[in-house]
Amino acid sequence: MNISKLAVIRAIVRYYLFRKKTPLVVPWLLTNKCNFKCQYCDVYDRKKRDMTTKEIFRVIDELSELGTKRIGYFGGEVLLREDIKEIIDYTKKKGISVGLGSNGFLVKKKIDKIKNIDVLHLSFDGPAEVHDKHRVKGSYDKVIEAIKTAKENNIEVWCLTVLTKNNLDKIDFILDKSKELDFNIFFHPVMVRSCSGDSKDLLPKKEDFMKVIDNLIKEKKRNKRISNSISGLKYMESWPNLKPMKCYASIFRGWIDTNGDIYPCGNILEKIKPLNCLDIGFKKAFENIHDFKCEGCFEYANIELNLLFSFDKETILNTLKLLRN
Repeated sequence: MNISKLAVIRAIVRYYLFRKKTPLVVPWLLTNKCNFKCQYCDVYDRKKRDMTTKEIFRVIDELSELGTKRIGYFGGEVLLREDIKEIIDYTKKKGISVGLGSNGFLVKKKIDKIKNIDVLHLSFDGPAEVHDKHRVKGSYDKVIEAIKTAKENNIEVWCLTVLTKNNLDKIDFILDKSKELDFNIFFHPVMVRSCSGDSKDLLPKKEDFMKVIDNLIKEKKRNKRISNSISGLKYMESWPNLKPMKCYASIFRGWIDTNGDIYPCGNILEKIKPLNCLDIGFKKAFENIHDFKCEGCFEYANIELNLLFSFDKETILNTLKLLRN
C-alpha cells in the first residue's frame, strides 16, 4: 500500500499547524450496479447515476494535485464497469496507489484489466455454507478463485470478514485460509446503516461476539494475518453500544458517491446534504463537508484511521507494519 510515512507526517503537520485538510485516502463508490444481492447490503437498489470516464478522470486530476496517495474503488461491483482498466491505469499514471473492492466473481475473467492495482479487497465470511448464505450460491468458490488468481499475478490481497451470527464459530477456518492462501484479514461486526439490507437478522449475541473479539486479541499477538490493531479490536468490545471516538474522516479522507457527492464516510450516506465535486470541485466540497456528530463507529477502516491520527502507539506500529508489507 503505497502511502509513504512522509506523506502521512506531512498531512498531520498541515492539519495541526495550519488546519489544512489533506484527502490522503479516498474511498470511491464507482457504481451501484452489482451481480450479487448480499444479505447485509442493498447498494444495488440505489438509483444514483454513475460518473462518466471523463468525469472520473477530472476528479482524479484534482485529487492528485491535492496530495491523495491512495484511492479505493468499490461498488456495487466495480468490475461491471467496462472502463475499469482505463480508470485504474489513469489513477496509477497520476502516482496514486489503487485498492479495488470486489466480490470476486469476475476477477479471474477480468484479471488482465486489473493487473495494475496495488491491493485487491475481497469479502470472505467463512466456509462455503456461510459465505454462500450471505451472498449467492457458488460465491465461495469464486472468491477462493479470485484470491488465487490475484496472488498468481503478484497482487496483494486483503479480505474483510463481516462478523454475523452465522460465522462466529468459523474464525479458525478463516484464519487457517488466510495462512494457506497468503492474504491479510480484517474483521468488523455487521452494521445497521444506510444500504445495509436485512442486516438486523444477522446480528450476533453480545456474549458470542465478545468471545470472538477476545480470542482475536489473543491471536493477534502471534498471527500477522490479522490486520486490525489490538487497540482497534479492543474498541469493538463495546459493541453493540457505540463508544465516543474522535473522527478524522472529514480531515484525511473524502468519500465519493457514484454521482460525485462527497461525504466524510459511507456510514452517513444520505444522512446529510452533501456537496458535489462535479459541481464545485473536490477541493471546495471536501473543505466544506458538513459536520456530522457520530457517536462512534464499528467499521474497521474508520476505527484504525481514527486511532492512528489520535496517536495511539499500538495502532501506529500496526499501521507501519502494514505499510512496510
